[in-house]
Amino acid sequence: TDLRESGAIGGVAQTEFAFHEAVLLADSWLADGRCEQVLVGAVEELGEVMRYACHAKCPAPADGRLRPFRFAARPETIPGEGAVFFLLRPAATGPRLHVTLGADHSPECDLLLCDADGMSGSEAAYAAWLPEATPCASYLALAGGMMAGSAFHAAVAASILRSGRTLTAPDLAPGTAPAADVPRRIACLKLNCAGEGAIVELAAAGSTGP
Repeated sequence: TDLRESGAIGGVAQTEFAFHEAVLLADSWLADGRCEQVLVGAVEELGEVMRYACHAKCPAPADGRLRPFRFAARPETIPGEGAVFFLLRPAATGPRLHVTLGADHSPECDLLLCDADGMSGSEAAYAAWLPEATPCASYLALAGGMMAGSAFHAAVAASILRSGRTLTAPDLAPGTAPAADVPRRIACLKLNCAGEGAIVELAAAGSTGP
């Protein structure tokens, strides 16, 4: 079916890396010429089942603050909800969205945005995965613990590239700090308690690399 004529709608039904898989699906449609543009959205709804599962795995903080990078086996978390949408086109202008599933990340990136989605059950693996030489920051303390948090971080990265400045991060990995100038490349790294990872990289137009 020609998606350009049908206006087809596709969905991704999985609990791990759903946003990443959705971007990969959209990218394949664009690469095959099946459509001219794709609207990719990540929606998080906080229902009673999700709230129960979240609090069963992680306790709620007494002061209502989400604190990533504490590397706790049972971290405090706040379940959240929201939605982020991206309109993807096969154009060479503007920030470029690239997704890679796997644990590797580009050693050339200037800033890692690390997702602490609040649903992993453990943050112990973060200490081993975060590179020492690359500044690491998280913005999810502004939104709460969301499984769709990678989409939120991709929006933050796009905003950093577009605005020309690094946004103040509420949470930093121990011993690191965001770059003072605009990062040439930003990588969003999502980790879970199994030690698996997925990366969303945003690169400024004309830059080299993935």
